[in-house]
Amino acid sequence: MTGHQKFSNLTKDLSSKRKAKIAIQTAELKEEMALAELRQALKNILRLIFLYNILNSTNIL
Repeated sequence: MTGHQKFSNLTKDLSSKRKAKIAIQTAELKEEMALAELRQALKNILRLIFLYNILNSTNIL
């Protein structure tokens, strides 16, 4: 495959400063992803509570 290289070959010449910056950015992205997942879970829970309250108020349950 043309242009195929091992990832380790692509990153071996990066400076330690650049590797540190990448590590910081990776940690920030992971934190943002975790927060996004928590927000989505909370949104889903609130939807379920809302639906439960509607069903409960109409005596469907």
